[in-house]
Amino acid sequence: MRKEDFIAFLEHLLVEYPLVPIVLIVDNYSSHTAHIVADWLVQNERLRLLYLPKYCSHLNPVEQIWLELKNRVAANRLYASMAILLDTVKSFFAEMTPEQALTWAAA
Repeated sequence: MRKEDFIAFLEHLLVEYPLVPIVLIVDNYSSHTAHIVADWLVQNERLRLLYLPKYCSHLNPVEQIWLELKNRVAANRLYASMAILLDTVKSFFAEMTPEQALTWAAA
């Protein structure tokens, strides 16, 4: 995700939740820590970012979902084409229920 896309996402959050303060926990991906994002946050004090410690991917719940994707779709498999791999990844996410996502993220 580019830093401009991340700012667009933050702006969307402000529109969707107009009456409450917003706290978002993020990792240290470069688009989250870019100067343009920091400048934007100064102008939008209702939204606050809390950063996970660097090199602590085990604290980021989405990493467990990526691991599940890798184990179920990519690990030790060879696909005949990139299109087939992408279709398989799309199917993985389409079939993933919210309950599964929460279970995997909590692992």
